[in-house]
Amino acid sequence: MRSLKPYDHLCLLYDTCEEQNQAVAQFFQAGLERDEKCLYIAGRRAAGEIKEVLKEAGLDIDNLEKSGRFAVVPVAGSCSARATCIHEAEIDFLKREAGKAREEGYSILRVCREAGPVTRDNFRSGDLSLYEANLNEHLPSFPPTIVLCPYNHTKADPEMIREALLNHPLLVRNGYLYHNHYYLEPEKQQNREQHQVENWLDNLERDRQFREALQKREDQLHQQSTYLLSLSAREAWRRTDLKTALEEITEVCSELIQTERVSVWWYNDDCSVISCYELYESNKKRHSSGEELQSKDFPGYTESHRDGEIIAVTDVFKDPRTSEIPAEYFNKHNIKSLMDTPIWMHDRICGLLSFEHTGETRTWARTDEHLATSMAALISFIVESAERESAERSLRENEEKYRKLAESTDAIPWEFDIRKNRWTYVAPQVGRILGYAPEEWTDLKFWTDRIHPDDRQWATEYCEECTRRGEDHVFEYRFIKKDGSVVWLHDDVTLELDQDRPVKLRGFMIDITERKKAEEETHEFNIKLEQKVKERTAQLEAVNRELEAFTYSVSHDLRAPLRAIDGFARIVLEDYGEKLDDEGCRLLQIIYDNTRQMDQLITDLLVLSQATRREIRKVAVNMGELVHTSYVEAAPEEVRKKFELLIQPLLPVTGDPNLIKQVWYNLLSNAVKFTSPCARRCVEVGGYREQDKNIYYVRDNGVGFDPHYSHKLFGVFQRLHGAKEFPGTGIGLAIVQRIVQRHGGEVWAEGDINQGAAFYFSLPDTQPEEVHNE
Repeated sequence: MRSLKPYDHLCLLYDTCEEQNQAVAQFFQAGLERDEKCLYIAGRRAAGEIKEVLKEAGLDIDNLEKSGRFAVVPVAGSCSARATCIHEAEIDFLKREAGKAREEGYSILRVCREAGPVTRDNFRSGDLSLYEANLNEHLPSFPPTIVLCPYNHTKADPEMIREALLNHPLLVRNGYLYHNHYYLEPEKQQNREQHQVENWLDNLERDRQFREALQKREDQLHQQSTYLLSLSAREAWRRTDLKTALEEITEVCSELIQTERVSVWWYNDDCSVISCYELYESNKKRHSSGEELQSKDFPGYTESHRDGEIIAVTDVFKDPRTSEIPAEYFNKHNIKSLMDTPIWMHDRICGLLSFEHTGETRTWARTDEHLATSMAALISFIVESAERESAERSLRENEEKYRKLAESTDAIPWEFDIRKNRWTYVAPQVGRILGYAPEEWTDLKFWTDRIHPDDRQWATEYCEECTRRGEDHVFEYRFIKKDGSVVWLHDDVTLELDQDRPVKLRGFMIDITERKKAEEETHEFNIKLEQKVKERTAQLEAVNRELEAFTYSVSHDLRAPLRAIDGFARIVLEDYGEKLDDEGCRLLQIIYDNTRQMDQLITDLLVLSQATRREIRKVAVNMGELVHTSYVEAAPEEVRKKFELLIQPLLPVTGDPNLIKQVWYNLLSNAVKFTSPCARRCVEVGGYREQDKNIYYVRDNGVGFDPHYSHKLFGVFQRLHGAKEFPGTGIGLAIVQRIVQRHGGEVWAEGDINQGAAFYFSLPDTQPEEVHNE
């Protein structure tokens, strides 16, 4: 039933109801599997009875009826019960139903019509003959339809059976489908008697042709067997030369099935692309490959392949299964018929064996399909063998590569059998590294006896304990080479267990003598380095003490004479200024000013020294409050009235509030000082977070600086402006840098001449674990 084609007209001759039920069920099962619409026109048998029969055959009739894929129509609904219109009304009914099926998207309407109404006593055999003749005449004009007409051979009038045989091209009898040689075509119905005689004579000729065809088929089978035996003995198969083997197979397939084009196509992993791996064209004696098609362009055709269906198409331009394939492809290669057979590997479809027949259309025989299936299975075997051989060859190459790699290193792979107490493998490089040949390694005692005496006991006990607990282990020990010298070995050991019991040890020994020497040298160097650090620390502590003494001296002893000079100069100016001429007063004023400058310089140096040496006290700091306080101290009230200060929200930070206040004071003092000459004086303070740092800035619109000399800004006594133009000691920014660096941050500046300046400093979002107080 699965081999039926559109417009087939069948006669079912049955002897028992069981035989009829089985045939009808198979008829509809085949149609439903191919997504065809199925219609049953019930006669004497009730609709419920046929539904039960189909349910017993495994069909879900209820859901099929709901979906519209299956329907039962009573005889009255098809108008076949009215003898006067049986040859017109029911044919019109079938034509309408076929049209509806096509509109609903079904490729074929499959109909089974019981013959009960026309076998009653008041119906004549001529009525049946007229109906069947008209059906044969009009069936090709319907949308694709397959019609099955059951007749009870034991109950129907012999004349009825005779009429059925004359009017049905196909015959179903005892479960087999036959081409009915007694069938009379519509145009021969006019002279039935004459054509019946000719038909009987034709049957004799067909019998002769059948015998000749059978003999020819036997010869073909013998030829096929010979070819297959020759293929199995070919050198390409023994070498698993896939390309050559497939070329030989396509040539043999072309010869055995007598078709012009034979090709092997292969799907990719997700079956989205299928590629031509091998194509043989017999008329050109040419092999080629390389064409590639997208499965999405042929969804229905691809899906039928994945279902494992052999697609045998007689006319590629008329068969609905090839409608997705562009006609240009068939015309280009003059293809009229094709047969595609799936190639399976590991329970999944992986490709196709395709036969394309050119010239005239061709009906593919069952033997063609059987041979194609056998050749597809053969291709699957060859491909699998080739893949296995390739994998084995790759494995051998990798094993050889890794063996050479292992033997070329300074590591010594080894294996020891615990149960047999013997070394089963020691790499050849053991002779180069330790001087012992692999065959000298016998039992465990060979190894233990050559461990350095100072390491022997602990090393063997450690290894035995780890083995007893079933643990992998790594240890380092000294080993005596064959020439008597001593080396250090790093031994990395892995255990193999059998039912939780150690059975084998595997590992590799590495000569680490040079590393151990380096470690000893490093250890000695570290001892010397620690001693030098202690010495340098003591020297630094002495220097710090001297610096503290110097600071005390500067703070007290140096300032005393400066204050005396400052005081006496002021007294002279106040008491004797009238007695001095202008030059004398000018000189005394210079002495007074330089004394105050010197005092300020000493003050700044002391602040710089404290910023470098003072221990940092880490607490939470409110940066906004510090900015306000520092600004008030840096700019008197009469000065602040001339400035515009913008303070953006500032993130808090952890640090020493006194030192950070000094940073803000120095930066704000500089901003006020270098912005004073401007008509509009503006200072902006702000900050933001960047990754794990808080960044703050002081920006002004003052005189700015030459960016080419920005690297001098934070040096001690480095000034980019003259002292007469802008007073100062040149130490303020150096103090800023020291404080910020001690907090783990950085300082930088941006600016240009007469374009203002911006000074930035960053502080960690979280305080560093350690702050150096050098």
